[in-house]
Amino acid sequence: MSKKGKDLTRREFMELSAAGAAAAIVGGPAALAAQPKRGGTAICGTGLLMQTPDPHRYAGGLMRNAGALCWEGLTQPISMAERNRIREEKGPDAVPDVQPMMAESWDIEKGGTRYIFHLKKGIKFHNGKEFGSDDVKWTWERIKDPVHIAMNRKFLTDYLESIETPDKYTVVANLSRPYGAFLIANAWCNTVILPKDCMPHGVIWGETASFKMPTPSPPGTG
Repeated sequence: MSKKGKDLTRREFMELSAAGAAAAIVGGPAALAAQPKRGGTAICGTGLLMQTPDPHRYAGGLMRNAGALCWEGLTQPISMAERNRIREEKGPDAVPDVQPMMAESWDIEKGGTRYIFHLKKGIKFHNGKEFGSDDVKWTWERIKDPVHIAMNRKFLTDYLESIETPDKYTVVANLSRPYGAFLIANAWCNTVILPKDCMPHGVIWGETASFKMPTPSPPGTG
């Protein structure tokens, strides 16, 4: 202890420690019972400058880290820790390529040329719109259209022939040929889902001068 500080006897130290522990016990349940509040501002730093706020265009090395805070896809990669756990418990063949994110589950039919995604319910974008199959269809079509210069256009949509939305929480991708990487393509950081019509056709968020951005980046669900 510094010369300016007060030297404590062992008895005084024990009494102060006991008082602190009691305060923690009393304050603990109250803290747990407190309800989270919406709103406020979160500021997160990244190691590299984000080149564009349009997630379908962003190709920076830290897109996964930066984008995950804002946007999500139908599927998501499996962490190395989770891969190791599954490998140890069930063997290497049991490790899936991806895991659900905005899609709750999916079915693969017609020899791998038809993917049926069953979407999670109750997800909302930052602008308040509820996530649905129309958003997936709009996003896929935006990425597929070369006018938007999407980074992973070929990876996601090279074999995408048509899209069906039989209901709000089901979207179907019909492919021209079996494509085993389609689930992985939907987990990529440049194939995140944006709300339908959040920007006009041909607009690249943050790059099209005539488009006045209502927010610094497109709404997401992250």
